[in-house]
Amino acid sequence: MIIFLLFLQLVFCLLILYKEVYFNKLRNLATSIFFSIYSILFIIIPIILHCFYGGAKSIVADKDNLIINFDVYLIYNILGIVLLSTSLFIVYNRNNVEPSYKGIDSYSNLTNKIGLLIVFGLFVFIYSTGLTLSELFSISRFGWMESSGYNVFFSVLSTYIIALTPIYTYLFIMSEKNKWMIIVFVFCLFSLIIYSIITKDRKSFFYIFSGLVAAKYHKNQCCFNLKRKYILFGFLLLMIFVFSQFIRDFLPRYLLNENIDFWEELYVSSSRLIEYSDISYFYRASIEAIYQNYENNFYIFLGIIRRTLFFYLPSSLSGGLKIEDMSAIFSDLVGGEDLTRRGSMPPGFFGIFVLSFGWFVSILVMPIIAYSIHKIDMLFIKKISILQIVLITLYFTCVVFVFRGDESTSFYFIVSNLFFLFLIKQLNFKRN
Repeated sequence: MIIFLLFLQLVFCLLILYKEVYFNKLRNLATSIFFSIYSILFIIIPIILHCFYGGAKSIVADKDNLIINFDVYLIYNILGIVLLSTSLFIVYNRNNVEPSYKGIDSYSNLTNKIGLLIVFGLFVFIYSTGLTLSELFSISRFGWMESSGYNVFFSVLSTYIIALTPIYTYLFIMSEKNKWMIIVFVFCLFSLIIYSIITKDRKSFFYIFSGLVAAKYHKNQCCFNLKRKYILFGFLLLMIFVFSQFIRDFLPRYLLNENIDFWEELYVSSSRLIEYSDISYFYRASIEAIYQNYENNFYIFLGIIRRTLFFYLPSSLSGGLKIEDMSAIFSDLVGGEDLTRRGSMPPGFFGIFVLSFGWFVSILVMPIIAYSIHKIDMLFIKKISILQIVLITLYFTCVVFVFRGDESTSFYFIVSNLFFLFLIKQLNFKRN
């Protein structure tokens, strides 16, 4: 029954993608990206898990049991079917809107300043750890948090600066090139590679891809010819995402001269790739969150709304309205902390709604989500603006974050990018 419902979701999703990707050439970019990623993470991976592994494994610490509650899987599929059926209705009944987008002015000065700011972000991160660059190359992921010189403020600041990468990629592609832009680009790319290696973080790949897709979309007058090279690049990105977890676990131990066999590690890692890796976490976390709500009545009243509306207020001044990050709350529930940090385990895409509204009300929320994606499509086609640039360049990345249930990260990066762009433009104005 569960596999049948997943295949029903797959049929709905393929009908949406046929219309948007094949027929409309990605004109409605938000819908195309959303359901392309959704089809992999929330339909194909679950089908594999149920066909070959019996279902989703619990993500609760020190537990390795399958979640076998039929009602939990039924709720998951009802949520997906309502979302997909509403979107299917919208996709096949809306009229194509002619783009009013007419191009972008050359922002070479703004582009170079953002690129240099990203390079500066690397140095801010290194400074925040209190460690040398050579020490960061060999330390484990999040190991710098144990450093006596670790500064959380500068560490978070560096994260927001690096998150300017999508808009930098977009502006670089859209602007006419000169030698200074090329030089800054090389330094920026080198800094991002170093940052990715020392943090064992894969966000930079998504940032670059996110900005690239946005730029190609606008360069082609709000459509996208899906060429072979783009498919290959997307496949390469997926492979990096899938195998980077193994690399980031293996490499620090190798550099610390641990006695490990690479091929044996690769075999063990590959055999557990689908069942336990990050690529299956999106589904497993959603199932776990639904289970915790349905079976244990775990509930964060209007959590996603309160977190978004009152993000700017210190918790002590919000009168109890602001909650902690939902990733931290859910991490406490499933025992995601370790000796290094409290833990950050997002509850998955459906999880953020189920934990905020309960499973029944979340079903009623799904049509609103479908309609919101449609409105984002319309925004991307309209005349260019700074707000639109920020939203479209971060959209791919934000969809991935939201699918993990990390609503704060996706929202804060949009706000921080708008803030940095406003600040840079204000400095230019005052200088003139």
